Amino acid sequence: MDPEQIEELIMWQPHAAYDAARAALVDDSAGEPLRRRLALFGSACRATGRLRQAGTSLAAAGNLTAGRADEERDLLIRFASLRLAKGDYERAVVLARRAVLRGALDENRRLVDLGGVLLYASRPKEAIEATEMSKPDGFPRRYSIVRTFNLIAAHARLGNTHEATSRLAAAQREIPSDEHLDRARLSWLVGSILATADALEGAEEAVSTAIDSFLEAGFPIDSALAATDLAAILVASGRQKSLSTAAWAFRLLGRLGADSYARRVLISLMNLADRGRLDTAAIQETRDRLEILKR
Repeated sequence: MDPEQIEELIMWQPHAAYDAARAALVDDSAGEPLRRRLALFGSACRATGRLRQAGTSLAAAGNLTAGRADEERDLLIRFASLRLAKGDYERAVVLARRAVLRGALDENRRLVDLGGVLLYASRPKEAIEATEMSKPDGFPRRYSIVRTFNLIAAHARLGNTHEATSRLAAAQREIPSDEHLDRARLSWLVGSILATADALEGAEEAVSTAIDSFLEAGFPIDSALAATDLAAILVASGRQKSLSTAAWAFRLLGRLGADSYARRVLISLMNLADRGRLDTAAIQETRDRLEILKR
């Protein structure tokens, strides 16, 4: 399988991508340099939640890539995605900005990547600016879709409900019903928009649907992050189920090595608990878990 096919699989079928990248890693007959195969394998590991293995593979690729400018830029984005998966937002932003500033033939793709990193780093205004600087003409399909999702999510977080909703409606028309992973991401976005409008019951249903689809498709980090959003929705509606939902996300993220994300889950829930949305026992359990994580 050629590298472009594996790149495509990483976004839509991560476990198939992992198997293909692992097979390519030991296959010298295809003529693909080892550094490139290591980089692809690292990204496939990241997509399937094998974060420690991803770091090892990308570091090995980096040792073989020195002096090759285009490949160095490509690795910067891969490392940024890994940092993002671990919840290390600030480092991810630095790496993604560095990839853009170095310039490249694929600068438009790097801008979309930067927009996604900024979005996860809770900088929606900057995410919109970076994403809109990219020119979607001639984009591979996967980048065109990511660009659209970035803009919808960023506008939703800024409270630009009309803009987010109109872009979402267009995306729902364009994405076929049998493309389950994209439909799951759309459900997550629907939930985010409904939550900002205090339509909590609909938001809960939409995000729960997304979580189930992510789990089925083998995207554990997306599952956990969507569960974090779901926990916030449940807290807003005064549901004690929020603690078990957040605890599930915490355990999953911790098992994947995404410790920074796990920490943020607990801090976020503790802040909500301190506002009186959860009972005393729930608050204490949350604090106990946070203390364990700090050790």
